[in-house]
Amino acid sequence: MRAAREAEHEGRWRRQDAANVDLERAMHRSSIRAVELVAVFTSAIAFAVGSLQVTLSGTLKLRERLWLLTALGAGLAVFALLIVGGTWLITRSRSRR
Repeated sequence: MRAAREAEHEGRWRRQDAANVDLERAMHRSSIRAVELVAVFTSAIAFAVGSLQVTLSGTLKLRERLWLLTALGAGLAVFALLIVGGTWLITRSRSRR
């Protein structure tokens, strides 16, 4: 009986260790996604504020305003992609050999 009980406890420990590893991976992934989400939302807010400044100033022609908005949007999109890509590159899983 004692051997059966110890085998049961051993199985529980193994399952608990596997569950702990899964939980650690999930927490790591969620923190990475949070950083990426903040970068994207920061870019969106910066675009909104910047585009308001460009569109509310009446000194530029419509064509010039559109080019400024396009350049601002492209620059912020590149910024967000660099942050997301850099985060992915830094935190990716490296295969063990």
